[in-house]
Amino acid sequence: MNLEIFYNRLPEKLKHILSQLFKLGKEMNIKLYLVGGPVRDLILNREVLDLDLVVNRDLEVLLERLREEFSFKIEPTRFLTAKVYFDDFILDIAETRKEYYPLPGALPEVSPGTLKSDAYRRDFTINALYLEITTNGFSKLIDYVGGVKDLQKKIIRVLKRNSFYEDPTRIIRAVRYEQRFGFKMETGTLSLLKKAVKENVFSTVTPQRLGAEFIRTLREKNVFNPLRRLDELCGFDFLNVSIKLTSEKISSFKRWDSYKYKRDVLCPEIIPLMILLSDLELLELDRISQILELTRAQRSLLKKYVRLDKEKILSLLSKKLSVSKIYDRLNNLDFEIVVCLHLLAKGQARRNLDLYLKKLVGLRLEVTGEDVKNLGIAQGPQIGHLLERLKKARLEGKVKTREDEIRYIKKLGDVDRVSGN
Repeated sequence: MNLEIFYNRLPEKLKHILSQLFKLGKEMNIKLYLVGGPVRDLILNREVLDLDLVVNRDLEVLLERLREEFSFKIEPTRFLTAKVYFDDFILDIAETRKEYYPLPGALPEVSPGTLKSDAYRRDFTINALYLEITTNGFSKLIDYVGGVKDLQKKIIRVLKRNSFYEDPTRIIRAVRYEQRFGFKMETGTLSLLKKAVKENVFSTVTPQRLGAEFIRTLREKNVFNPLRRLDELCGFDFLNVSIKLTSEKISSFKRWDSYKYKRDVLCPEIIPLMILLSDLELLELDRISQILELTRAQRSLLKKYVRLDKEKILSLLSKKLSVSKIYDRLNNLDFEIVVCLHLLAKGQARRNLDLYLKKLVGLRLEVTGEDVKNLGIAQGPQIGHLLERLKKARLEGKVKTREDEIRYIKKLGDVDRVSGN
């Protein structure tokens, strides 16, 4: 394999970080390796946005030098790993390790190990590949477990027969990788997964750990296929609530996967979550919100969407409406709720929602309440009423510029004064 091609696929920012770290490691006689997902993605010619590194020894000493020379913020953990915070980037770095699971589903006990023992503690063969870092490049690709061959065969394979018992979150991860890359689980791995599910292996790990892995799945570019596959292999009982993949939800997930307004959603995983949990009782919603460790804002959104009379709103939107009527119907709803309704809607209702999302959401006037006061309108509720009427005029195309808005406000103010309002 051409290692120069792999190196050139990295963004310049990541190359610069690797160069700095290699120089420091060389001075200390410490070898550095790029490992796991970034190596896998370089081989698959996929975008690499982060770095996972291992060093062959003396991680703490290396971290101390990083603090001294670059003043980086560093967060070490008890697993011989650390996070290094660059300006706008987080680097995960670890010492080569071996590990032991005292109980199924427990967190591992780790100790320093060799590069080979580090490879055999990983989840899947395709994530157990190493690129040794050298000056401005990579010197060798190291593969103890046949990961390159499995990438070529497009299969997901565990390294140990008890892998899913050691860490049941790997079941969710296996599905995510399988569907993200369009791979298939190797026959033996699939059998081991089904056996572990049948023996209720999820009960050995906390729901919060499973929930965190599940949330990562909802952040995938395409969520329908992994959710369908999870439903097929193990269902969603590991979340401690009863979740069904209805035809309505399936249709919404498929639309979400190619949704044109996805970039406008600040927290993309909340949309598939709102769809998936839309028919739960409030008590169940509270329970799963705790398991998934959702923020207060996320919990509020879920409750609002569950309580919402979705059929009524879609019915009101199912006829051709003026722009201002569409705005009135939707303006008081959270943006994420409007998105979910758009994914759910059909026919004229979908067209009205599309118009709202394309042109009306976040509509801002150029004049402010202070501008209106400066026109001689007294402080009070009248200013708010005038601004609302101005907004409708803007929606209907009656005003387009700031000057138009000021003229319109003056006209409304004059009319109100004459009528005594």
